[in-house]
Amino acid sequence: MRRRDGAPPSRAVPGDAASARGAPPDRRLASFDGLRAVAAFCVIGVHVAAFGRFSEPAVQQFAAQLQAGVQVFFVISGFLLSKPFVAALLDDRPFTRTGPYAQRRFFRLFPAYWAALVITATVLDQVHLESLTDWIVHLTLLQAYSEGQFVRQLGVAWSLSVEVAFYAFLPLYFIALRALGGRAAPLRTMWLGNATLLVGGSAFVLWTDSWLQLNVIAWLPFEMPVFAVGIALAILHELRSRDRGPRRAIDVVARIAGWGGSSPPRCSPSPRCCGERPCSSGSPTGRARRCSTPCSGCAWRSPSCSRLPAGAGSSGC
Repeated sequence: MRRRDGAPPSRAVPGDAASARGAPPDRRLASFDGLRAVAAFCVIGVHVAAFGRFSEPAVQQFAAQLQAGVQVFFVISGFLLSKPFVAALLDDRPFTRTGPYAQRRFFRLFPAYWAALVITATVLDQVHLESLTDWIVHLTLLQAYSEGQFVRQLGVAWSLSVEVAFYAFLPLYFIALRALGGRAAPLRTMWLGNATLLVGGSAFVLWTDSWLQLNVIAWLPFEMPVFAVGIALAILHELRSRDRGPRRAIDVVARIAGWGGSSPPRCSPSPRCCGERPCSSGSPTGRARRCSTPCSGCAWRSPSCSRLPAGAGSSGC
């Protein structure tokens, strides 16, 4: 149906209202389910080899390589969790609200961990927590910061300590980026920030290489270079969705990560206009012109838009 003024009816985009409130739109990347499965099987393989007491050198060497599954999980976390923050910084809109963000992170991790810890400590008697302080430290995943507590922990919990630290760090990191110039030059600020994480984390790893403390592997700075890779992928993904940045390099990363080929983003129904996005076809002058003609039901009109010569109007949209 058309409105009385003759304009086509506007259709809302799922997630537009959420974006207006500062929450990220619900866009699930199904390709990461398979990547999670591969990482999970790697972690399972490491523990089967360790607790199965396999003595064959070939098995031990193979199992040692599977430890990379944990780092794959960290890259996935860095990508998925930073993606809404990257998008908000590029679009100059509010970040995801802290309350819902913290609530989602809490319920995703702590209930299952608490159940596993209680069963392991009280039923299986595999973790020995003797005092109230011990329980508080381990229930809050703070055992990574005490060598004495670290060696008594539920074995697989060290990576959860890293994840919790990253959950707390990420909003503060992007708030700092915006304060340090993210509004004026968000892309440059994010790349400089990401380079700082990568270099700083690598320096920390080299600095602690001679330490005899095992628990440093569960400190966030030790794994920060891995999370920085995920954040860099999030930046590239958001640039690709906006048809910005070095297209060829982004497409190579997109194919590796399973985001698809070089086709432009599919249209999504919206009452907004073509002026939201530069036109994407070739132009004799190579200068991108923004369309001003309202779009009927599609905010991203890349197949219909064109790059127009200097001085041309918007009739090419």
